[in-house]
Amino acid sequence: MKIEIIAAAGADCQRLSARIEELISGSEKNCELIENTNPESLKRFGISKAPALVIDGEVKFSGSVPSDQELRSMLGIEPSEENNSFSPRRPESANLKPFRYILIAVMIFSLAAVIFRYMSGSSCFSGSCGIGAGSNHGIGTDAAARTFNENPQRAENPDVIVYYFHSGNRDQTCRDIECDTAMILSLEFSDLLIAGIIDWRVINIDEPENVHFLNNFQVSAETVVLSRLDGGKEVEFKRLDSVKDHLGDIDALKQYITREVKAYLNRG
Repeated sequence: MKIEIIAAAGADCQRLSARIEELISGSEKNCELIENTNPESLKRFGISKAPALVIDGEVKFSGSVPSDQELRSMLGIEPSEENNSFSPRRPESANLKPFRYILIAVMIFSLAAVIFRYMSGSSCFSGSCGIGAGSNHGIGTDAAARTFNENPQRAENPDVIVYYFHSGNRDQTCRDIECDTAMILSLEFSDLLIAGIIDWRVINIDEPENVHFLNNFQVSAETVVLSRLDGGKEVEFKRLDSVKDHLGDIDALKQYITREVKAYLNRG
């Protein structure tokens, strides 16, 4: 049985993969478990939202992750089968190898970032979804947020900061915007994110220390904002208000965000 998880490179993919691996570890099925982070796969299978689960070429779900009972049914596993230590076969796909080492590093940073935030009460590190090297966000108040990874090291001097602003009361649309934006950034600008030239920051505007963003950027919840810096000082910003218009069309959303970020990079 070929099990394919289609999701962004980060915590959602890892979490779903770990849950499925746990469910099938007690069965005697010959399973091939693949983590597919290529956004083109969404279009190939006709999937509008990630994460998605494809079993033997058939899409079982997309968007919200089902319960364990529903996953067992999709996998054809009875609860009584979960009683031994079988480990599924997980081949090293050539397409996934470049992402594997990055994922290992960012997931280590993610764990360290979460521990740091809860122990210190600080919100001064970046990249809740991922991928950046920088700073202030509010995801610590929402443990269920669909975030991918966190890097506790703030970028020294990013050229562009990509912000995502959300409230403490998050719905599925809010999480989808964060998930899809982070996935696009991680795939299109991974080198610049790792180098700290671009910084990804997720901000909970309901937290007192983040109230100033409301006035600085004239934002509300569920807003993506680009901020261009020169010498560490902000020189201009732009709200990507059309993100919601493209939600559900990953190709259009990818083109929109990529075009706007590149335009800001070229201004420097």
